[in-house]
Amino acid sequence: MDPCEIRLAFNSFLYGNREKANDPFFLDADWGLPGVSRPRHFAQRSETVNGVELAVEFPSFRNLNSGTALTWNTRGWTLQEKVLSKRLLLFTDFQVYFRCANSVCAEDVGMEAGALSTSIKRRQNPFAWGASVNTPSLLDRIGDAVTFETLKLTDKNWDLTFLPNYVALVAEFSQRTFTFQKDALKAILGVLQTLDTSDEAFLGGLPRAWLPEALLWQPKNESRYFLDKNSTGIPTWSWAAWSLNRGCVWSEYARPNAIARGEPPTTIYMEGSGGMIRSWDIVRMNKSTKAVPKSNANPNILSGAARLELKLCGTLLSFRTSANTLKIGMPIIASKLSDNRLQTYYLLDNENLRVGKIWTCGNVARMANPRDFIALSYRKTGLAIQRAVDEKYIPKEPVYERTATKQWDDGNGSGSATGFFKAEMKTKDGNGGANGGTTEPMVKKERDKPAYNWKVINVMLVEWKGDVAFRVAVGQVIDTAWETKVMRKVFLG
Repeated sequence: MDPCEIRLAFNSFLYGNREKANDPFFLDADWGLPGVSRPRHFAQRSETVNGVELAVEFPSFRNLNSGTALTWNTRGWTLQEKVLSKRLLLFTDFQVYFRCANSVCAEDVGMEAGALSTSIKRRQNPFAWGASVNTPSLLDRIGDAVTFETLKLTDKNWDLTFLPNYVALVAEFSQRTFTFQKDALKAILGVLQTLDTSDEAFLGGLPRAWLPEALLWQPKNESRYFLDKNSTGIPTWSWAAWSLNRGCVWSEYARPNAIARGEPPTTIYMEGSGGMIRSWDIVRMNKSTKAVPKSNANPNILSGAARLELKLCGTLLSFRTSANTLKIGMPIIASKLSDNRLQTYYLLDNENLRVGKIWTCGNVARMANPRDFIALSYRKTGLAIQRAVDEKYIPKEPVYERTATKQWDDGNGSGSATGFFKAEMKTKDGNGGANGGTTEPMVKKERDKPAYNWKVINVMLVEWKGDVAFRVAVGQVIDTAWETKVMRKVFLG
């Protein structure tokens, strides 16, 4: 075995908590390698019953790999060694586990593969070892979400390219902890570059190719979150700037017609060495986007507030979009969650009618209304807000109804017809009533359009400093309630 391909998974011994040194799961920097430099805490007990040897089962690799029992599995810097290693040795107080692309081996069970498969369908995707802190079955879902862009073997979402893998990766990584939160982007950069190898493909940790959708991340429901003051140099629109104890999610991108679209033309600004400003225009290509580099940007294009923010956070987004003021109403589901935990709240217009929902916390919801919102993009489905919109704003669609029954004489008797029509009803003989038939124009009526056909605006609650906006939360507003009269140039920092 090539030593260069092995990552000894003993970082849990380096990142432990000294106050929990007596707990075999929370290991100290001086704890050593169990079974190598010190004895293990647990020995496997076995008994022979009627000639059959029975043994106590140790935790499976899958359970340890998908949970938080090992401190190594909760630290931010260790994810890249776990995900990118071709082979993995995991030392625990139970036993040593070995993991490669084709099999898992442990000391207590002899199940080595006799011949390793060469089939590409058996090949593990890059993130097959990624753990889900809260949902152990995420490993299976990540495997189902593998994107082979040209082969398209099994993934039903193949047209989303690497987006499903990005979502699964960040959902786990954003739950992990750092001594210094500002290191978050550095710790995940190596893994992100396996998804997209182009230059500056992940600005602020968000994929440039899927920027409209990536901007819509939100903390996981009921999670405790806040803007981390130590995340210097990271813009507020990035998940990496926030402390998220349960990580972040993208809850809708895989629904039919739910992918974000219709985003305003956007320019990305970055400050390079020597204060030189680089910029890219984001151009829509089918569902995803690409960046077209521009020549060195004129600093005078940016306002004074924008130039200052660019120096502080390193990356700015600039676009012109519609802006509205809305109120944050009551929680959609009453709960006793603390004020810094995520809940879903109604969004209200100036008449206190419901127009959508926002994902935020009590501390934000209780601030003075109305609040400032900007439009980011739209979706072609409203399933997420179908019970959060008052009747006034529910979109309508036409129907044509013929309520009366018409009789005609075709010379051999009479007939009748009733029902719904999409065109003017003709006579039975088709000749304009020459044989006694009649015609009748249909009655046009309206009915509620089904929620899966609603157009919904993806909005961001922002706070302003001059012409620079800072993310607070994201939400959705029904298109019929969103005014587009007020357009504003936005620098998002």
